[in-house]
Amino acid sequence: MGKNVPMSFWDSILSIVTATGNALAGVIEAVRTLFEGDPETRRKVAFSVAMIALSAKMAKADGIVT
Repeated sequence: MGKNVPMSFWDSILSIVTATGNALAGVIEAVRTLFEGDPETRRKVAFSVAMIALSAKMAKADGIVT
């Protein structure tokens, strides 16, 4: 009985990681193809992502982020 529990646990973890990875890959591909042709839009999106990342890092440096 003890051998079935860890195997089902690892199967569950593997299926969650696989599903999340596939969903994330789909989102990244959709964003990439959406902004593929317009360099100005890509520049604006890159700037926005950089500002969000910087804001998150600054907020975390201030203390616990909730």
